[in-house]
Amino acid sequence: MGQVHLALLCVCLWLWWLAAQPSLAWVRFHRCPLPLCKNSERHHTTIQRASIFGQKHSRGLGRRKESDAQDSGPKRSPKSDGTNLRDSHIHDLKIQDYVDPLDEELGRLARGVLPCHEHQEAKQAVLSELESIAFAVTGDTFRVLAFGSSANGCGERSSDIDAVMASFSGPSNALNVGLSGVQTRKLLKQVARECVSHGFKIREVRMHAKVPIIMLNKNGYDIDLSCGNVVPLLNSRLLFNYACLEPRLPILACAVKRWAKRMGIAKSWEGFISSYAWTLMIVYFLQSCKLLPSLHQVRSAEHLPEQHTFAYSFAGLSEVSIGDTTVHGVGSLLRDFFSFYATEFDWASEVVSVRLGERGDILSCASRYRLSLCRDSLARVESDTGSNQAGCLYIEDPIEIGRNLNFALSADTLSILRWAIDDAYNLLVKQGLGLQSLGLNHLPEPDRVDVPKAAEGALHLPDDPARSVICQCSSCTQDMGLGEYINH
Repeated sequence: MGQVHLALLCVCLWLWWLAAQPSLAWVRFHRCPLPLCKNSERHHTTIQRASIFGQKHSRGLGRRKESDAQDSGPKRSPKSDGTNLRDSHIHDLKIQDYVDPLDEELGRLARGVLPCHEHQEAKQAVLSELESIAFAVTGDTFRVLAFGSSANGCGERSSDIDAVMASFSGPSNALNVGLSGVQTRKLLKQVARECVSHGFKIREVRMHAKVPIIMLNKNGYDIDLSCGNVVPLLNSRLLFNYACLEPRLPILACAVKRWAKRMGIAKSWEGFISSYAWTLMIVYFLQSCKLLPSLHQVRSAEHLPEQHTFAYSFAGLSEVSIGDTTVHGVGSLLRDFFSFYATEFDWASEVVSVRLGERGDILSCASRYRLSLCRDSLARVESDTGSNQAGCLYIEDPIEIGRNLNFALSADTLSILRWAIDDAYNLLVKQGLGLQSLGLNHLPEPDRVDVPKAAEGALHLPDDPARSVICQCSSCTQDMGLGEYINH
C-alpha cells in the first residue's frame, strides 16, 4: 500500500507541475495560438469561440457595454508618451528603475528581423539586375522602383520585394506607364524568359490578374514584378514617412503582423485583411494617441477636389518636426494597441482613417469619407435603439480613398478577427504575459546592439512621388506629376 500511495503522490505532483507550465500549448490551448487553417479542427474551434465572443458582447460589432468593460478590469486609455506602466506591477519601484520585459522582448525581435543597410544593398542589387534585363530585352531604358514592405520601413529583412518597372524617355525622364494590357503581358513574358538565364527562378506567372505580375526569386528574395503600376509608390512613401517620424512604428508593425500571420488573419484572399491594412490600423492607433500627425492634414491648404478619387498630397519629412527617436515604451504601446481595439474602438461605425488622423463616425460624418460601405453579406448588429445597422471594420485606403480594405471580410471572419484581438488583450494586458503568449515563441537572435532605423534598411523611394515622379499620358502625350496623372 505504501508504494501505491507513493505512486499516487508522484502522479499528483506531476499533474500540478504540468498545469503550471504556460508554454505547453496542449495544456493551456489559448496561450499558444496556432494558425487558422480552413477545414481544420483549429479553424472550427476558433469559429465556435468567436461565436461565443459575439454572444458575450450584446452590441455585437459595436463598443463594449460598460458592464463588460468593468468585468474585464479597469479600462486602459492610450497615453501620449507610450509609457503608462501598470501601478500594480511597479508600486514598489521607481519609474526610471523599471524595465518592462515586453520592451526587452520587442527590442530583441527588432534587432533580429528589421533590415539593415546590408539588406538594403542586397535587395537593391536585385532591382538593378532587373533594370539591366529589361534594357537587354527591349533596348529601352527602364526604372525598376520598389514599393511595399521592403520600401515603406515597416517590413522585415525577409520581406518580399514588390517592384514596378516602366520605361522613361525625353528631357523630363517621364515614365511611360500607359501601356495596354496586351503590351504589358508581352513585356513581362519577355522579361521572365530572360530572367531565367540570369539565375532567377520563376515562382509563378499571373498574366490574367487585375495587375499582371511575374513572381521571381533571386538570392533568397521573392520578387513580385509588375509593369506601369506606379500608384503604390504613394502608399509606400506615406508609410515610410510615418515610420521615420515614429521609430516604434516598425517594431509594432513587425510584432502585430507576425501575430496576425500566426493567427491566420493577415491574408485578404482567406477572408481577412491584408498586412497593409494591419499597418494602417497601427498608424491610426498612434494618431489617436497623439503620437503621429496626419500628414495629409499638414497639407490641409491643398483642398482635394470633389472629383478626385486619389488623395495623393501629403507632407514630406521636411515639413514636419521629428520628435523623440528612441524606442522606449514600445511594450506599453503594444498593450495599448490591443486595448484600444478591444475596448475603445467602435466596430459598428468608426473608420480607420489615416488620412484624417482623428477618430470619426461614418454614420454622423459620412461627408468626410468616400469609401464604399461594407458588403451586404456582413452581419447585422443591434444598435442602441434596437434597430439593425450594417457593421464591419471600416479601413480607408489613405491614397485611393474610395477603397475600403474590409472588402474580403465576412461575418464569420470578422468575428474571428475580433476574438483574436480580444484574446491578445486578455493575454498581454489582463494577464501581463509576453510575446510567447501570442505564439511568438522563437525570437531570432539579435545580431546588433541597436534597433535599425526605417531609413537604414528600406529600399529607396522618391521623396514626393506625387510631384517628383513624372508620367506621360498615353492619350494626350503630356508630361505631368504622378498625383496629377492618376486623377487625370
